[in-house]
Amino acid sequence: MTDAVILCGDAKPDGPLSPDREVISLKLHRPNANATLKIRDIHDRLASNISNRLIDLLEIAAYVYVADQSVGRGSPNAVDFGDSWRRRLSFHIPVRDLGFWSQSTVCSSLIDTLTFLSDDEFNFQFLSFNKPPPIQEYLELGTGCEDLKPETVMLFSGGLDSLGGLIREVLDEKRPTVLVSHRSTPKTFGPVEDLLTQFRSKCPPERLCHVPVWIYKGAKLTRAFEQRTRSFLYSALATVVARIFELDRIKFYENGITSFNLPIAEQVIGSKATRTTHPRVLNDFSKLYSLIADADFQVLAPFVWKTKEDVVRYIGNQNCQDLISLSNSCTHTYEKSKAHTHCGRCSQCLERRFAVLGAGLAASDPGDKYAVDLLTGDRKDGVDRAMAVGYVQRARILGQITDAQIFEKFPELHRILPYLDVPRAQAIKDSIDLLRRHSSQIGKVLEDGIKCYAKDLRQRNVPPTSLLFMAITDPALVEQPPAIERTPAPSFHKLEKDWEMSFDGITRHFIPMKGFDIIAQLLAQPGSDIHCLELVHMTEASHRDSSFIEAPAVMDEEVVTHQNMHEIKGEEAFDDRTHDTLRQKLLELSEARREAEELHDSRRIEEINAEFSQIEEYLRRGTGLKGKRRKLGTTDEKARKSVCRSVEYAIDKIGRRHESLSQHLRTSIVKGTFLSYKPSQPIPWTLA
Repeated sequence: MTDAVILCGDAKPDGPLSPDREVISLKLHRPNANATLKIRDIHDRLASNISNRLIDLLEIAAYVYVADQSVGRGSPNAVDFGDSWRRRLSFHIPVRDLGFWSQSTVCSSLIDTLTFLSDDEFNFQFLSFNKPPPIQEYLELGTGCEDLKPETVMLFSGGLDSLGGLIREVLDEKRPTVLVSHRSTPKTFGPVEDLLTQFRSKCPPERLCHVPVWIYKGAKLTRAFEQRTRSFLYSALATVVARIFELDRIKFYENGITSFNLPIAEQVIGSKATRTTHPRVLNDFSKLYSLIADADFQVLAPFVWKTKEDVVRYIGNQNCQDLISLSNSCTHTYEKSKAHTHCGRCSQCLERRFAVLGAGLAASDPGDKYAVDLLTGDRKDGVDRAMAVGYVQRARILGQITDAQIFEKFPELHRILPYLDVPRAQAIKDSIDLLRRHSSQIGKVLEDGIKCYAKDLRQRNVPPTSLLFMAITDPALVEQPPAIERTPAPSFHKLEKDWEMSFDGITRHFIPMKGFDIIAQLLAQPGSDIHCLELVHMTEASHRDSSFIEAPAVMDEEVVTHQNMHEIKGEEAFDDRTHDTLRQKLLELSEARREAEELHDSRRIEEINAEFSQIEEYLRRGTGLKGKRRKLGTTDEKARKSVCRSVEYAIDKIGRRHESLSQHLRTSIVKGTFLSYKPSQPIPWTLA
């Protein structure tokens, strides 16, 4: 894991730094600035409404965004579920409102938001800003927005979704609207201005204002290109503009398929899958900005129940199809040219082209603007082929499996449901409908393409690596492109004489020890709280007839076994934390059972009932008359110490030969009377 310290402004480290920690200095202010933030066309009268706290937010977001691209990651090709691709980023940032940013609730909200958004580890140390520059240093003042009384502030990227949102707000709903755009390169911003120039001819001038924001940084600072924290910068800028006009909400226009961002292929699974407008991210933004605004502030996603094709159809229905060719969706910015404005290979280009063809508006989006044609283009690069095949496979799967299987195949959906601002049952129904509709739309485009190119397909005039040719071939039989780097899948299992563990592309073998059995039981039940005595019972049989290395005892204790674990002596069976954990677990299981019943998932219901009964038995055994806790002996405490010590000893042993696996287990396994494995994201372990 890359470990970097980011010193912002005139911040200095508060002590000596380890030589293996990367140090990056960033400065937004003159003199010696190596990053520049400019907000254009804000009238100076409006700028006076920007509080110190909002200026701090602007600077924090800018520093995070620049640092995101300044600290390198691991290999972009490896299928990586481990820590090597993640980074640990420690920021030292001077702020104007130190009392506010130092509050634990504010700092925790900021860290939680960025951690889920980027999948990196964040730490912030805020310092007092002794001589902060005025906000005017960031402004290029103009006449924009001076007389506007907006009802909406929305993010505008120049893509199809934000174009659909602009049409909805300004033309359909007739709301005075402020657009906030982020300019990262001239290649992306020139088309945005061209699109808005054409759009203005369709609406009254008093209904629209555009606030572009520019971020520049030194070329030497660019070492990563994912820009995973871009939406934090983007939303922070819009929030500042909204507060200038005393508004309490901003809007992200992104279709639900993109926001849900279910895995397409191995290349974007796990830590590499972006969460730019994930429903939880927008919910976290709302919480953070509410704290900053000291008011209820909302970050909304009005298109969350639309597919990209739905959005394109809406644009056409509003007689704005002439604007489609001026919009831009491609993420491969540096490959763009006047001849080819879209690469045709990235997931965004795939999604865009499928949507335009499905909506019957191909004439409004010329195919020759794509470097690779969606259906017949030769996808020579292995990763590009895998991306295209994976995109179609995902759509096919969504149309073939049952409702319950959708949630089994894509467990990420469970993390989305709580943040969709509708009752759970409705969220499940609407999510399934969205995914089914997307599947049907992709399938229809392929069917029409096969009919259109039937003769060429028969005569083999279509490249065998084109999406259309691959779509009519069983994808499982398509030769895997050699360009894809294959690494061992995460595994943790016992062989005849030793243990084999693969993680982060590295495989190691270890001599058996009791702690490995305990860890295997935890990995097999991610997220579950398992009592230490239950783990004793589970692992006891594994070592009855085999030798193993045991963790060295720290005191002379009797061996805890399944036979004596119910021995009653003189201590409470459950402490407060254990008792509360059990009760909370029952509530979670009840909610999970309701969800499974809604999906008619009988197997899941049976599993939940079994776990529910087991926990009820624990509570019954530990609770006497009138709800008083029974007294148990020292056995529970001995079991806890023994199991936790075994796990610690095993992780230490692993760390001597497999550092990334050791680090992952150390940060993901929660120890105590109840133990659990709770990784930051699901990992598909092979355990047998």
